[in-house]
Amino acid sequence: MSVITEEEIKDIATRVSLGMSKNQILDYVIKSHVTADRQLKQVLLEIENRSHQYEKMILDEKKGDIRLRRDKETVKKLKEDPDHDPYELEFAEAEVEFAELDKEMWNRRKGQAQYELQVFLDYILERNLTKEDLLKAVEWNAEEERKYWIARLGKQAALEIIANGRVGTGNMDSIAMMSQEDQVGILDVASQYSCLMKISMDKIQGKTEKYFQAYAESPEINVPTFHGVENNLNIPLLDKIRDELNEKRLQSSDQSKD
Repeated sequence: MSVITEEEIKDIATRVSLGMSKNQILDYVIKSHVTADRQLKQVLLEIENRSHQYEKMILDEKKGDIRLRRDKETVKKLKEDPDHDPYELEFAEAEVEFAELDKEMWNRRKGQAQYELQVFLDYILERNLTKEDLLKAVEWNAEEERKYWIARLGKQAALEIIANGRVGTGNMDSIAMMSQEDQVGILDVASQYSCLMKISMDKIQGKTEKYFQAYAESPEINVPTFHGVENNLNIPLLDKIRDELNEKRLQSSDQSKD
């Protein structure tokens, strides 16, 4: 295996994605809205905005191409002129290098822009939505809006209950503006989510309670870290405690056999 050079590292570094991944778009752009109607509206909004930005990018690239050809022509004319100003030629050559560097950047940005736009287009295509579905989605629907705000404010209230044990003043102010029926719906959604999340958290914690207890009883002092969490989506300190307990069980089992 050959040793990688600094230039190869720099070349590979230029290929790193400049924008968002598909997962990031699906989970944090589209699903930032809690109802299907609003998610589809967000997708259409993103397609419109990104299509516009991509067209502008194409025009900027076109202008860059024109500048590059113009600067190359300037360099050629200066070289043909025996009385040319050497500084003017040097500056013109630098302008050519700058334009060529810009061209590489546009190629990378175009690729990422196309990738992100395609994620949003695929979202619609994969759901087999018709033209009528999309035309309907661009219009505001009173009932869909009502459901959206119940779901959204319910989610916000639930997260505050989980974090602080109560709904915050800001959210309560927004909830208080709704009809009585919708307020009940919002608080019901918040209660459902926060209670189910608490039970789920208790169950998850119950699965690892023996490891927490073993660590609490040990003389070791460590601080948990997220470094390495990507290996198996466990906090590394928990894995260490598990390994130590398993090793002690094996030793105890071997001793009992003897």
